[in-house]
Amino acid sequence: MIGTFRVPQPNPHSITETRLEEELARQLTVLLIPHFQSLHNNPIMLQLLFHNIHSLKKHIALVHNDEVYHNSNFILFMETWTLPSDCNDSLNIEGFTLTTRQDSNPDGLRRHALGTVTYVRNNMVPNIDHVVIYFVYNREKLETSHTYMNFYISIPSSFNMPMTNGFEHIIYKLHG
Repeated sequence: MIGTFRVPQPNPHSITETRLEEELARQLTVLLIPHFQSLHNNPIMLQLLFHNIHSLKKHIALVHNDEVYHNSNFILFMETWTLPSDCNDSLNIEGFTLTTRQDSNPDGLRRHALGTVTYVRNNMVPNIDHVVIYFVYNREKLETSHTYMNFYISIPSSFNMPMTNGFEHIIYKLHG
């Protein structure tokens, strides 16, 4: 570019520019509050929240401040990117117990887009019959764990890398 760049002046006769300016001004006056009534404290039903979180450590503060998470009974996170060096205290969610955790890299050297964590609301912890990480096939491809509740509910937590056939191995292992 030769010379000095000068920002062009808006065209006062342009309908498009005028409408855009009006819309931008209107957006500054509107407060959007997303609210999903069905995800807020319904004592009649059990609520399971699944979230592909893309780094639990990075987003745990958002979870702490979101009432939808706190009103759930079970929270399952995938792609947690956790390492064995991440202490459970840094991953705690008030009112919940961390029941299963599979880190993204067992050697702890580098975070990967893997890992699963399951939380159960504290008042439901007495209902846990047992927790099993029953099958791990090549940690770079598939992670599976189960939280079994004593009222005939099983909460599976599985992560399968795209373009792998890990679930075929689970079916074989279960029904082999």
